[in-house]
Amino acid sequence: MQPAVPSLWQGWRHVVKLDPDKPLSRSQLRAVARSGTDAIILGGTQGITRTKVMGLLAALRPAPVPVFIEVSSTQAVLPGADGYLVPVALNSPHHRWVAGLHLEALARWGARVPWRRTAAMGYIMMNPASAAARQVGVAEAPDLSGVLACVRLAAGLWRLPVVYLEYSGRYGSPGLVARARRAVDHLNRQMGASTRLVYGGGIDDGAKAAAMAAVAHTVVIGNVIYRPDGVERLRATVRAVRALDRGRPGPGGEFA
Repeated sequence: MQPAVPSLWQGWRHVVKLDPDKPLSRSQLRAVARSGTDAIILGGTQGITRTKVMGLLAALRPAPVPVFIEVSSTQAVLPGADGYLVPVALNSPHHRWVAGLHLEALARWGARVPWRRTAAMGYIMMNPASAAARQVGVAEAPDLSGVLACVRLAAGLWRLPVVYLEYSGRYGSPGLVARARRAVDHLNRQMGASTRLVYGGGIDDGAKAAAMAAVAHTVVIGNVIYRPDGVERLRATVRAVRALDRGRPGPGGEFA
């Protein structure tokens, strides 16, 4: 029996996110799968179709790491992935992106959901200029108090396995990420839980990967992969995170 999704996240420090709407060659996909990352997530905002998702999933089989689908659209509801991650836009002002679409999908497909391999991710949209933020109606980035409120909603009240600080191509503030991480760790200790704080956005070299991996549980690498030297940059981020984990404690005194 495969382990449940939350337990898988506990071992993930470095994750690659591939956009089905952005093509990569077979050789590039093989290099990504063998880069040393802990997992691959297939997901995006624009141009998502069943054909594109299915083609990307098939091209990555067999991969030496878990391949998950982010179910941000009904077009991404496909069998064959190792797991499924369902985004919840925590700071969207519209119910549709917090629970509305989820209820519609569950009314239609709920009896067929592979629950042991499915989990919700609480997204905090930090880049209002991104396609994802515009789609869900986030007009401005939350300040620290707003971020912490989202963390407490997701990790404290809802007890989601993942809280995702999403900067969408923009490199964020390690100080803010560290504050969010401490809030998650505090809630975990209080409740005996294991929510992960995930950071994504603007990581395009080893130094940035190490800086964010030092303050988040998991870092996500995405846009840089589509540069001409994307595979080399990806490998540099993997090396940086592994080097950090071999010798440097995280913000709470424990290893991140």
